[in-house]
Amino acid sequence: MRGQLRQRVSRLARWSARSALVAVVVLLAAAVGHRSAAFPAATALGLLAIGFVLALGAVVMAVAGLRGIWRDGRAGFRPAIAGLLLGIAVLAYPGALIWRVTTLPALSDIATDLADPPLFADAPSRRAPGPSQAALQADAYPQVTTRHYATEADEVFAAVMALLGAREWVVTRAVAPIQGQGAGDDRLTPAADGEAPAAEEPQPSESAPPGVDGIVEAVARTGFVGFEEDVVIRMRPAGSGAVVDMRSASRVFDHDFGSNARRITEFLRALDSRLRR
Repeated sequence: MRGQLRQRVSRLARWSARSALVAVVVLLAAAVGHRSAAFPAATALGLLAIGFVLALGAVVMAVAGLRGIWRDGRAGFRPAIAGLLLGIAVLAYPGALIWRVTTLPALSDIATDLADPPLFADAPSRRAPGPSQAALQADAYPQVTTRHYATEADEVFAAVMALLGAREWVVTRAVAPIQGQGAGDDRLTPAADGEAPAAEEPQPSESAPPGVDGIVEAVARTGFVGFEEDVVIRMRPAGSGAVVDMRSASRVFDHDFGSNARRITEFLRALDSRLRR
């Protein structure tokens, strides 16, 4: 009886699939561990680096394994394809970050009012953006602008708190504004996206009580791993309306990959829509 010949199996194909699976597990561990405060940001960054190296190795082994399969008919096509596709999927994340680094300025602190940015009471050592940063921001993110509303500041504060309640941001400080005649601008300009201008307010008298700014500070997280970023929103009474400024700053990186500008833009658009109802 003749023994059947066993088909050779590509070891590279098998190890490609295994390496890709381990890469996914490592990335998930980095995200879950950091979000649950099981380990700090530095550990999460180390795990991310390991996961990306494993994914790159999976892609390289898959390509080499497929060459061997094509050349001498070895088995292992499916694990090679699985390792290749999974490795590419994992590497899409750092690929997107690299693209943002090359196309966006190296900023980590974004504010709607760069001349007088809202201050962080919970992070007093954080410096305001300098003139060079302001020029880079104005060129890259022209949509990040101050909002002027004909709605009283206390109503704007309520809307801001409602929007924060629908997000996973952790509010660390909230001070409600007090409407008055002495704070902020005494003439309102249109809100974003062409809102009709408000009527001109009368000049405040010398005895009119000043308004008090409303301040909300919160901690937001980036999408996947959940690196913490600080947020402060200032609601300044202006006549019978309010001027809203927002600032968002990263804690870990000197380059925020555009996350702070996206956060401010998305939040203020939501606030525009809520106050126009």
